[in-house]
Order: sequence, then C-alpha cells, then structure tokens
Amino acid sequence: MKLQVIANTLDKIIKLGTSFIISIIAARYLVKDDFGIFVYISMLISSCVAITGAGLDTILTKKIAEKKRIDKSLFIAVLLVRFSIALVLALGVVMHLSNGKATDVFTLGAVFLLCCMATLAISESLLVSLLLNKQLLTITIIAFVIFSGGKVYLLIFLNSIEAKFLLDSLELLFIFIASFFVIKVFFSGSLSWLFVLQYIKELMKSALPLWLNGLVLIIYSRLDQLYVGQIGKSSDMAEYGISITINSLALIIPTAILSVIFPKMVTLYRSNLPRYQHQTIRLLRFAVIYGVLWIVCCHLFGEYFITLLYGIEYSYSAQYLNILSYGIVFIIIGQVAGQWVLIEGKYWISLKRSAVGIMVILLCYYIMGNDIAIKDIAYISLINLLTVNFIMYFCLLDTKSVREIFLRAIYEKDNG
Repeated sequence: MKLQVIANTLDKIIKLGTSFIISIIAARYLVKDDFGIFVYISMLISSCVAITGAGLDTILTKKIAEKKRIDKSLFIAVLLVRFSIALVLALGVVMHLSNGKATDVFTLGAVFLLCCMATLAISESLLVSLLLNKQLLTITIIAFVIFSGGKVYLLIFLNSIEAKFLLDSLELLFIFIASFFVIKVFFSGSLSWLFVLQYIKELMKSALPLWLNGLVLIIYSRLDQLYVGQIGKSSDMAEYGISITINSLALIIPTAILSVIFPKMVTLYRSNLPRYQHQTIRLLRFAVIYGVLWIVCCHLFGEYFITLLYGIEYSYSAQYLNILSYGIVFIIIGQVAGQWVLIEGKYWISLKRSAVGIMVILLCYYIMGNDIAIKDIAYISLINLLTVNFIMYFCLLDTKSVREIFLRAIYEKDNG
C-alpha cells in the first residue's frame, strides 16, 4: 500500500507541478492582462473536466473497486454520458468567452476542443480503482516528456495560449489511449448496446445526486474566481489565480492518500467497521495537523516564494494566499467526511452541503454590495469552506455518523 501511495503522490506531483511550472512561465512571458485571461480560461476548462466526470467516475470507481473488473457495456455508457455533458459545457464556455474575454476564433475553437476532450479524462480514476498506480505514474511521466517541452516553447517563443490548449487536447488523447492498453485485460463481459442503454439509465438515476453535487460543488468552489473575473481587471484575476494555484499544491499529498486508500476503505467498511472508523479519525487528525503546517509555511514564506517565482509585480498575491491557506484544513476535512458519506451511499448530503455553500457565498456578495474588494472575496471563500466542510455536518439530520466521528476525533485518545 505504501508503494501505491508513493506512486500516486508522485503522479500528482508531476501533474500539478507541470501546471504550476506552466503558470510560472506564462506569468513571466505573457503580459499581465494576457496572463489573467489565460488563468480565467484555464479555470473554466478545469471546471468542465471536473463537472464532466462528477458522479460518473465515482460510481464507476466504486463498482471497479468492488469487482476488480470493468464491464465493457458500463465503460461505454460512462463515456457516452461524459461526452454528452462535455459537449454542452463546451458550448456554454465558448458562448461565455465570446461575450468579452476572448473573441478570436482560433482561441475559441481550441477551448471548445479541449472542453470536449474532457470526455477522455477518466484514465486516473480507472487506474487508481484497479490499484495500478505505478502504471499511472509511468504514463504520466511519458506524457510529461512528450508534451511539456512543446507547451513551454509555445508560451515562451510564440506567446500562444490557444496552441497550448490544442497540445493539451492531444495529451489527453494520448493518456487515454495509453491507459486503455493497460486496463484492457480487466475488461469483462461482452459489449451489448442494450446493456449500454440500461447502464445509461442506471447512471442517470444513481449518479444524478453525485453529478448535481459535482456541478454545484464546482460552481461554489470556483465562484470566487468567476466573481473576480467579472468585477476585477485581468490583472486582478492573474494575482488571485496565482494564490489559488499555490494553495492547491497543499492538496497533492492528502488527495493522493485518500485516492489510494479509497478501495481499501470500501472493503474495510463492510468487513471491519470499528477499524474503518478508527482510520477515518486518524485521517481527520492528519487533516488538522497538515493544514496548520501549511498555514504557517504560507505566512512565513508565501510572499518570498511568489516574488521569486512569478516576479515582484505579483507579490500582492501573497495577501490572498495568507487568507486562502486557512481553507486547506477544511478542504481536507471535507474530503475525508465526503468519502464517508460516499461509502455510506448518502449522496444527497453532498448536494445539500454544496447548495448551502452557493447560498452562503451569494448572500455574502449581496451584503457586501458594490464595495466588495478582491480580498473580501478571499475571506468569503474561507467562511464558505468552514460552513460547508464542517458546520453543515452538525446541522443536517442525516449526518449523525459523521458528527460522531468528528467528536471522537477531538476527544478520543489514539491507541494506534
């Protein structure tokens, strides 16, 4: 299991590290306003990828973790549903951008293609659910070697964000094909279009709460960036985007750990509930300790780190980072509790939490009115994370088991 965690962590380090380095290069070689537009479009694209797989990937991963096999008809059904969602999202993003942020046909075409290619961004879920983390790492390294140099060249010498997006599409296609050759030995059953249709109906029913939650979750988690993009200048989006990028680095290790142990936790829940509860308590305590360490690092070294990497003109990003860093504690707590809710099958809880999150943000924006500053948006984001990932579990009627785990994590001694 340790090797699985290490492989998955390295995979996430490479992926997020690549995005991190690309953002630094873009900030260094693009003018500040163009970099702000690049950050905004990248945020919309990543949102499309997340929404496309929300719920569907979770259901598929859970089935694979239970059976250690991939039903061919289910696999095709998931891809078809993902493509339908990605196509609608791609059209929405292009229409939104064409109203002001980007009007160039080539840019809009590249963004549309990349959003549609979100259909294929399923490889990591499949490989992790089969505990093929070493193979996932190998594919990621190969893709990094093939494509990262081209992205750097396009940004440094051509200042072309649209060409970079086209290369991203090719990379997604390559990773999907490579992953397919790895997982094909795990396919079972014969492909039947009748079964595909049945699975689509089943997915639309069983994954609907999770998909709606994913949609609402992405909206509320990106609402601050969307709002900054609407009320601020492109330069404001650039500075705020940098703080978001750096803060997301803190999630590499905890996300890798939770991804790898999820199949084990599913089995443990069914076979040894006390042991499962004990493991969850330890994860919650880890979230607090890890989050506090991240907060300290951001306050001590954040401004120096940003100035060193991005340049003095982006130093104000440290002000946003200091605020947003407190949210890491609540994000990881939310991930741990969300895993519990998922395993128990109480999908609607997540939807309720996310819906409340949106209402909290919009209410705060309404109260602040036209006097709202970018720093206020960061504080509102922090309040929202506290509400959704902690307070809500003490307010909902059907979260008693999670409340008990929270309280045990606070008061119960760890006996190993």
